[in-house]
Amino acid sequence: MIHGASEEKYVQLRNYAKELRRSNPGSSVKIKCKETAGGFALERIYVCFDACKKAFVNSCIPLIGLDSCFLKG
Repeated sequence: MIHGASEEKYVQLRNYAKELRRSNPGSSVKIKCKETAGGFALERIYVCFDACKKAFVNSCIPLIGLDSCFLKG
């Protein structure tokens, strides 16, 4: 009773994801829940802000790595 029903928490989590997408255009938010006997249980949540994506792409150095162990010739 103090913490509320678990179903209400999942509704709030989806609202949080919608608000993140609205306030940070281009960001990715994915929520995965699994169905249990008592309702739904959170499995995972993935959040990647657009600014983090852009910084990663702009600051990484292109690299090609080869494992020479299997090169024959």
